[in-house]
Amino acid sequence: MFALRRVNIMAAVMASALLAGCPTAIVVTESGQVVGTRLGGRNNVEVFKGIPFAAPPVGQLRWQPPQPVVPWQGVRRCDEFGPSCPQSPRFLGTLGGKTSEDCLYLNVWRPAETNGEKLPVMVWIHGGGFINGTGSIYDAENLAAQGVVVVTINYRLGPLGFMAHPALSEENPNNVSGNYGILDQIAALKWVRRNIAAFDGDPDNVTIFGESAGSMSVACLLATPLAQGLFHQAIMESGVPWRLDLLRGDSSSTPTAEEDGVTLAGQFGVTSTGPEAAASLRAISADALIEAIPERDPDGLLPFGPAVDGILFSGQPLQMLRDGNFNHVPLIVGSNQDEGNLFLVSEEITGNLTEETYVEMIHTSFGEYAEDVLALYPPLEGKLKHQANRLLSDYLMLTPSRMTAQAVSQYIPDVYYYYFTKTPNSVVGGALGAYHSAEIAYVFGNLSGVPAWTPADRRLSRAMQEYWVRFAATGNPNGGENPLWPAYDGDTDQNIEFNDPITIDAQLLRQQVDVFTPVILEWLDL
Repeated sequence: MFALRRVNIMAAVMASALLAGCPTAIVVTESGQVVGTRLGGRNNVEVFKGIPFAAPPVGQLRWQPPQPVVPWQGVRRCDEFGPSCPQSPRFLGTLGGKTSEDCLYLNVWRPAETNGEKLPVMVWIHGGGFINGTGSIYDAENLAAQGVVVVTINYRLGPLGFMAHPALSEENPNNVSGNYGILDQIAALKWVRRNIAAFDGDPDNVTIFGESAGSMSVACLLATPLAQGLFHQAIMESGVPWRLDLLRGDSSSTPTAEEDGVTLAGQFGVTSTGPEAAASLRAISADALIEAIPERDPDGLLPFGPAVDGILFSGQPLQMLRDGNFNHVPLIVGSNQDEGNLFLVSEEITGNLTEETYVEMIHTSFGEYAEDVLALYPPLEGKLKHQANRLLSDYLMLTPSRMTAQAVSQYIPDVYYYYFTKTPNSVVGGALGAYHSAEIAYVFGNLSGVPAWTPADRRLSRAMQEYWVRFAATGNPNGGENPLWPAYDGDTDQNIEFNDPITIDAQLLRQQVDVFTPVILEWLDL
């Protein structure tokens, strides 16, 4: 019997290898027929790359909401990723990726054999500070092999995705501009709603998940009524609903989104805010617009991103969550232990970090709360970078993640809070700890073939995939042999800690969170 079973397994592996690289069955979408590629190995997964979900946003469609795809004739070969949206070569240059304004494509991974069963769908929204990133760098084969259909998407970035300007607002029936990248995400979710059944996905069981700016996007999709009914679970990894700029009309010292757009237009000699300015802006090359992006704005915030426009967002997303004014779906939210390290790698920051500059930074940033912050993160000799990492991690990610869990759990019982503390056994992990984005490889299961990964890494990856997939299937991550992950409760502050072993904790860094919470609420004017 054992010998027969071994022969059967070998035969299955050999058959899979023979099929690797072969075309898939033809899938009929609303815009036309597509054919993908059968992948090799034991996973038995198919991938469809570069499927357009909206018309190319070029020419007159630049700075317009995404428009429908023009149907095609015949069978479209979807065996290559579409171009990434225009962005700085600092990011994609090392990956060899090509960019184009014609970039609104998505990719679908699915198990090759589903027996007609409609599978849970997971839609991944990439990070990159709303100025970088692409869906094509995330290999979802191992995640799809767990029994889900995985979709990765592109969305417009930087000034092409988020620039607001009075002339662009005047063109719009709602008198708004900007937020095109979020509208692209909504268009992709609408495509999933209409087409994913053809890929054996369940359009009535869609989970959105993302990291960093992708997680911030998930928060935005939770908050906007325009995404209502398009997803049924949400996962936020290391990205929170921070303060969005206002489109216009703010009396504070912070420039509005339209004012920022006028400033950027002025760099190209476009000083008018009338209708003629829109044509002048569209005449500027995408490369020139990208080159004009600062790495960071003077306030240290993201140079481009979503804005409160009264249409997508009636207010700040965190306030909308606190008020219950959001799409009520089960939520996983969390952060990593060493988020700050990735933001401290710049020599410009760490090279000037002395005890004096450290204390000055805290007083400048936290004002009346500075002494409380210094009491928790004193300038220890020889450990200034360590202390800065702890401070930034707890302030920028941990505290607002907990605030998000608290807000949503008032209205939804199925909220699950996590803390990722595993240092990857790699050169990057050794230098940066459980850094910003470290959890992604574990969630996607992309550890095989890398000698540095240990059995502990693989155990944790399997467990996290099981939690994520069960949550996508049922709205509850629990089941199987993994530790029971308790739903979040504001009184007990229970959370799961992802390390090896996985543990359940409560009151996670409560003292630090309690110091930063009023700072964040004051900054958000909440």
